[in-house]
Amino acid sequence: MTEWTNFSTALDDVISSEQVGLFSTLVSTKTYDKLDAKNFGFLVEGVRTGDAVVNMITNPSYNAIPNVSGANCDITSCDFEPDYEGGNWEIVMAECRYPVCTRSAPKKFMALYQKYKAINPGDSEYDFIIEQMSDIISDILSNSLVAKLFLSNQDLTETTINGVDGWIEQWKDGSGQTLEVVNGFDTTDGQAWYEAIIAGLEKFETGTYKALADQTAILIDETGARAISNWLNSADNLKGVDCACYDPDGVTTANRFSPSNLQIAGHKIVPVPYAEMAMQFDELQNVYGASDPGGGVEGEPDGTLIDPVFAVITPLDNNLIGAPADKELEMNESFYDNKDRTYYFDAGYQYGAVVASGAYVLITEAGA
Repeated sequence: MTEWTNFSTALDDVISSEQVGLFSTLVSTKTYDKLDAKNFGFLVEGVRTGDAVVNMITNPSYNAIPNVSGANCDITSCDFEPDYEGGNWEIVMAECRYPVCTRSAPKKFMALYQKYKAINPGDSEYDFIIEQMSDIISDILSNSLVAKLFLSNQDLTETTINGVDGWIEQWKDGSGQTLEVVNGFDTTDGQAWYEAIIAGLEKFETGTYKALADQTAILIDETGARAISNWLNSADNLKGVDCACYDPDGVTTANRFSPSNLQIAGHKIVPVPYAEMAMQFDELQNVYGASDPGGGVEGEPDGTLIDPVFAVITPLDNNLIGAPADKELEMNESFYDNKDRTYYFDAGYQYGAVVASGAYVLITEAGA
């Protein structure tokens, strides 16, 4: 591959008419790989605002189909109706423009280039810029979308989080069940988390949607997932907990449990960067009061979350991600403005978030 020695020339080639399609495809591929929607929910494409959301519920019907004499050709109507819940999609758009100035960017990118070159000696500056820019844009797209899916709330004022009501807000206000842990719950206590999850599983298994219990996963803040795995690795009693990746030959040299391979009573643990995401939004944090110790400014975020505890037990296909009919989930474009001496990379998506039914148990702190 040709070697470039000029940053602008290489970046010109990235967004040229011949290459921009390849770059956009790479960004799209990386975005979907990083988002990996199936980890958190189910992607539904081809939906528009106002389209119906219908989730068929598989609760068994026992009192149905009457006995008949068979003496004539009459047949009675079936006295049952499938139970389903419905709603409507709301699809919203989010987008921003990422500027790369030709005067300042070369210094920033080339500072990283030497390290990249040491790791990838056969690659050119062109390869490096393709890799870096596609990583930057796909990170922006995937990370911000995950935050919106979980945290969005139409009542907030921050424009990066108030487009629709996300899953957590719908879990709070929906028809599912809630398990409240004590106020001041220690999110680093693995045993406390484990006991809360077992209680939540029991609640699900005796609730309206118990027929779906075997299909549920446990979405939990990463801190909680690490706390549980650390506690289990030091615990004597591991009954009811399993790890599909357990290697008996490595038990003396490595811990048995980790957040990425943990199951509790056969239910997969899905770590979610809940606290890490929420801490980036001022409106999701508590604020300093007039007499708070520590010297904080009254009314300013104090670095603690209003809702510090998060876990939910639910079938993953109950958490729906909507994408419109005329576009894929993400959008990205790039161009150069000679007047500004700046390359622009537009990043965005059209999305919706729906909790399809009350088939969930939300674990949260009392009073949250």
